[in-house]
Amino acid sequence: MNENNTATESTLSQTGVASVPAVLAALLALFLGADYVANGVMENDGYTQVLILPVVASLAAALGRIGVFASFGQLSQFRSAIVIFGFLSAAAIISLAYNLFESVGRIGALTFALVGISTYVQIRSGRREEASILLSVVVGFHLAVSHAANSVLDSSDWAGSAPDLIDTHRAVIASVFFAFWAASIVAGVITTALLRGKIESAGSGALGAPLSSSNKVLMYALLTILVIQTIPLVWLGQLTGVQEFADHMYLGSVWALFTTAIVLFVAFCHCERWNVIGALVAVNWLLYTLGHLQEIGNEFPSFLTGDDAMSTFSWFFLGFWLNVAAIMIASRGYFGDISPRHEPSKARVWWQRNSYSIIVALAIFVAFAVRTGWNVLPAMNASATGLWDMTGGSDPWYMKRVVDYIVAERSHYIFDHDRAYPMGAINPRPPLFSWSLALGGLSLSWLLEMPADEATWWSVAAMPAVFGALIVLPLAAIAKNVHSKGAGILTAWLIALMPGHISHATFGLADHDSFALLFLSMAFYYLVRALDNFGT
Repeated sequence: MNENNTATESTLSQTGVASVPAVLAALLALFLGADYVANGVMENDGYTQVLILPVVASLAAALGRIGVFASFGQLSQFRSAIVIFGFLSAAAIISLAYNLFESVGRIGALTFALVGISTYVQIRSGRREEASILLSVVVGFHLAVSHAANSVLDSSDWAGSAPDLIDTHRAVIASVFFAFWAASIVAGVITTALLRGKIESAGSGALGAPLSSSNKVLMYALLTILVIQTIPLVWLGQLTGVQEFADHMYLGSVWALFTTAIVLFVAFCHCERWNVIGALVAVNWLLYTLGHLQEIGNEFPSFLTGDDAMSTFSWFFLGFWLNVAAIMIASRGYFGDISPRHEPSKARVWWQRNSYSIIVALAIFVAFAVRTGWNVLPAMNASATGLWDMTGGSDPWYMKRVVDYIVAERSHYIFDHDRAYPMGAINPRPPLFSWSLALGGLSLSWLLEMPADEATWWSVAAMPAVFGALIVLPLAAIAKNVHSKGAGILTAWLIALMPGHISHATFGLADHDSFALLFLSMAFYYLVRALDNFGT
């Protein structure tokens, strides 16, 4: 019996199946706590609906892990094909047998296939921590959607116009969604670190290698980040009215994102024995946060809140002496040894190996955010009409006309009788971009089970911003191949924040500029690769 128990424990540790319910339980605890703070007790049938998609994702993750170590006998050489075909077949059955799996839906089928296949690939290549983090990202996404859907604030205190009220309600839902999703990802990362080496074998992935409960600096940093990411989530749940949200009387996800970067930088400084620099950065960010809290209406002592010179000098002396105290305490070694290192720390070695991938991925995220964040709400609620709107003149509207024809007729719009009326003329829009928007709308309509006209609007408005963000990849790769990783990083951020490119790749500008530039950049990238391979 002891041998059997040992073998069972070894198998569980090898597959890491036990980590799946642990991650699910951690995120459900976060969801129940946040939902109770914001909305009180939910009915039982409400929790049942919330749990369906997270359970589907967890089941797929468990099966993906089992598939790596399951015995297929003589067919073991076809393991990958069998597992992938099995997940795709199961997803197809779920999506086709709609009457039997109505509560799961097509989004559940996609979740099952995506998580299952991704987990299998990652576990097979030794990236165990990345597989657990992926599960937390997917489960956190579904729980964030459920939590945000219940976040409706009272509008009786609203002082603005009715169209602005619609935008504000949508902004509330988006803010709650991103706050919960960020907190759930951090909670999943912490859970992964706590399970590593216990019920989950350590992986060999580059990104997940430092995740371990024995890494005290990283664990303290992650716990601090979890608290920081929870602040916007709890604060939003405590708001009583829409006007309070519109006045931005809370610390939001943007503050939490920058604070997370500060915490990681301070932790890196500690590993490098740059404690004085880390202490100065932490103190000055704390001062900024205190100033922002006063700005949004929080009460402070009277000598800090007045409009006279006394308040100004009080803030000056507070900042000055806090910086002095930080330098004195850090330089005396209270935060750790400050003697110079003769070799790079483990944190620096890890950062040197993975900095390019992380910074370029962050550039893609920022590129999409700046092309979307200020446009999505105005595009969904045009002034005067309250309908969808687009920017960029008449060209996007004609593109929408072409896409509508493709969606309705399932064929390309060749001859337009309304061009050069009454003679008519050929549709001048090339088909590839138009069809990418149309197929995107049809895919969204099928996947989310929403009307085709509404899904088409989302595709037409969002895809140019997606294409605009993806241009970071080929341009960074060109600079990396021609010069260095540093040049690739610089290029990625230059194109991500270039005003000329942003203005022609925003959410709601359905023109082919970003699409054409993306594929032209890809063509130049492969030209550079071809020239490298000439060898002469």
